Amino acid sequence: MLHFQAALLMALILGTALPVTQAGPYGVNMENTICCKNFVGFPIPLKFLNYFYFTSKTCQKPGVILVTKRNLKICADSQKPWVEHAIKTIKKKKT
Repeated sequence: MLHFQAALLMALILGTALPVTQAGPYGVNMENTICCKNFVGFPIPLKFLNYFYFTSKTCQKPGVILVTKRNLKICADSQKPWVEHAIKTIKKKKT
């Protein structure tokens, strides 16, 4: 029962946080550019992450897009220690 409650809590947290942190294009003449308007405010558990990619260097807020196993795209600040750790862990899994 405790495992179910923890999973439900995580689903609720992710569900409420994603609308303001999803990646998407913005600006003028940026058709092929993905930028973040906001960054997620809490660490995403590594078990939910599948892969990542960086936003364009031309973005106002350069960051990283963390893609979950359910294909949700979450913007994160690449300077945060938990994001750096997630990137290293994902890279190790892929090699």
